[in-house]
Amino acid sequence: MKKVLTPARGAIAAALVAGLALPAMAQGQLRQALETGEQATRRAEQVQEQINQLDDQKTDLVSEFRTLLQRTQAAELYARQQEKVVESQRRELESLQEQLGRVDEITAPSSALTCRSAPRTGWSASITFALRWKTHRCRSLSSTV
Repeated sequence: MKKVLTPARGAIAAALVAGLALPAMAQGQLRQALETGEQATRRAEQVQEQINQLDDQKTDLVSEFRTLLQRTQAAELYARQQEKVVESQRRELESLQEQLGRVDEITAPSSALTCRSAPRTGWSASITFALRWKTHRCRSLSSTV
């Protein structure tokens, strides 16, 4: 019986040694798994920080784009308004030039008629005097030449 117990003792001793060695191996694997998890967590934090920075940049760029778009639209509106003002001023200038042309046509004959037919008081008397003086002066100059 002694021989039967000896192999059993060997198996028990081997099991004990293996049992003690397995937790040591398991602890090493557990430690490695924990380190890998911590590294993954640190990497995930870094990636999340990059995502947050990119999101902030995107928000800033969208805000700047909207501001520039509003400025562009305001500038385009201002340009259209200025085009209308310039066109209005151009039409006004044409109208004034046309009116000036008509004033020259209308003023000359009517002022001569007004001076002859108006009573000789106030400004019409002055115009009549000026016309007579100019006529007299022209005649005197013509006779000397």
